[in-house]
Amino acid sequence: MANYQLLNNVDHATLRVITDRSAALGDAVMFGVTYPFEFRQVQAQYPIVIFKNPQDGQLHPVALFGLSQGENLFLTDRGWEAAFIPASIQRAPFLVGFQEDPNDPMAETKRVVTIDVDHPRVNGEMGVSIFTDNGGYSDYLQKVSDLLEAVYSGGIQNKALTAALEQHQLLQSMDLDIALADGSHVQLSGFYVIDDLALQQLDGDALDSLNQQSLLLPIYMMVASMSQLRALVQRKNDQLG
Repeated sequence: MANYQLLNNVDHATLRVITDRSAALGDAVMFGVTYPFEFRQVQAQYPIVIFKNPQDGQLHPVALFGLSQGENLFLTDRGWEAAFIPASIQRAPFLVGFQEDPNDPMAETKRVVTIDVDHPRVNGEMGVSIFTDNGGYSDYLQKVSDLLEAVYSGGIQNKALTAALEQHQLLQSMDLDIALADGSHVQLSGFYVIDDLALQQLDGDALDSLNQQSLLLPIYMMVASMSQLRALVQRKNDQLG
């Protein structure tokens, strides 16, 4: 279970983070949240679909890495074999947190950096330093901080995107029965994809509205990304031998 703490250069002065990629370090995941600002890079590597969280019903764009739970077909003995890794994966073990001003309860909450101290990447001996010897941000932590800001903004973009997809009825359920090279089958379900026909039938006002919200290009990036599904299945077949 995650144990997030407000990052500070006293309690966490000597912590280090392993930046390699492996199942043991938490990378054996079927999918990861992705954001419109990175859709261009993501669609060149992974299918982008919509996942509905069964706990709260929220919709999230995600990049598919595998065909079943706990499977990441991009992981090998050499690490993560892809030209781009989504920001939601890169940011671990850090997360945006929120802190209230104890002296001004009416003030807006402030975004802060938190760290999961129980994450397998976090330790005191191996990996890159979080802080410099004098307590300042290391180059690595500065990059993480910038990434977390992008992820925060991306979360706002995702809410606008999924709301628009629902408003214009552009989603359809994805239920696939995939035959693999060894004769077995895998069921890929529980996700949603863009309904190409519904997208083609949008009128000018709807298209203009999506474009004004900077959502039209991300939607087309999602459509284009589905060409990566065949490549994902091929990765599975290659691993089956």
